[in-house]
Amino acid sequence: MNDKSAFEQQLEVELRRQVGPIPGIDSLEVARSLKGQTPIVRPGFGLASSVSIGRGFSMSAALKFVAAVAVMAVVGGIVANSGILTPEQEFRPAAPVQTELVAASEWDSRGDPDNILLYGNSLEIGPEGNIWVLDHRGGFQIIAPDGSFIESWGTAGSGDGELSFDREIDDLYYGDISFAPDGGFYVAESGNHRVSKFDANRQFVLSWGEKGTEDGQFIDVIGVSVAPDGNVYVIDDERYDVQVFDPDGRFLFRFAGEGTEPHNLKDPGTLDVDADGTVFVDDWGNSRIVKYTADGEYLGEWGQVGDADEPYGLFNPHGVDVGPDGRVYVADMRNDRLKVYDREGQHLATWGDDSGGDLYVDKPVGVAVADDGSVYFTQYNERSVEKLSVEEVPVPTE
Repeated sequence: MNDKSAFEQQLEVELRRQVGPIPGIDSLEVARSLKGQTPIVRPGFGLASSVSIGRGFSMSAALKFVAAVAVMAVVGGIVANSGILTPEQEFRPAAPVQTELVAASEWDSRGDPDNILLYGNSLEIGPEGNIWVLDHRGGFQIIAPDGSFIESWGTAGSGDGELSFDREIDDLYYGDISFAPDGGFYVAESGNHRVSKFDANRQFVLSWGEKGTEDGQFIDVIGVSVAPDGNVYVIDDERYDVQVFDPDGRFLFRFAGEGTEPHNLKDPGTLDVDADGTVFVDDWGNSRIVKYTADGEYLGEWGQVGDADEPYGLFNPHGVDVGPDGRVYVADMRNDRLKVYDREGQHLATWGDDSGGDLYVDKPVGVAVADDGSVYFTQYNERSVEKLSVEEVPVPTE
């Protein structure tokens, strides 16, 4: 059992990458002692490239000091650039819990044995209220709200109207789908480096994109969301940006970009455009949710690398959806939780625990909210979809 906090787990990863093993120095212990202190080196600066220490080398006091500075640099980079807040800082006061999530059902296989829900990260609610779950083989499985299998749709390949999703982490395949107001839909294909458009009868209309870094090109297209005005927002976790197109695939503009500043993204996961045109992005690498206007202007953010039951503690979130009630639902992937916030980032509820019982959540990687308020999310490790209902709970008064 790993008893390290999410903060310490990320520190270990960054220390190995930037500093490496240093004889005589327990980097994690140094980092723990420095957590919450002001770094004396510019955040993000690493000394691993300029200090090389061989095995058996007797480190001098001066080098130990340099090593400590290197550790401080990593701590400073994570704290200042990745949204982590130290214990001395307060993110915002948590509101009294007014929202409660209640388990409704769970399923992991429908139809023939080959149609087990495997490897997908994405799901969306279709115009008729059915759930479309990404099928890594090149399509989607369509499931009724009661969990009954309806059909599989899609053909694998690279031709017009065919679909392909690349495998990224372990066996998790990336792709996405978003429905337009007229019932048509767009599919983000990581395997074909493009977006494909289909009409309400599921007939292919057009596609755009190819591998590259120019406007209108993609490296790893991972998420798509249609705005109320019909524009199509597409996120790429290798370009670290959001590109915006008109309904016919003509490039309009892009925003965000790689970095750890508030308006930047680092390995983003998915995005959702709400009824007002506001854009919400799960910033996987920075463990936060970032909010933009429809024009791509930065509005704010919330979240920090933190433990599962911290209201604003997120650890590589992968999945965000705004429900019809305006609540923002977040799949907190590595914390094994589903968290709910209002549009301004105020925490409302957390679902999940580590008991292995009814509340158990195992690597949620996608979330979608139906018009009736039902919440569906995929569990990567369980290869399943879980359905929750939302209930209002009176706020206790003294």
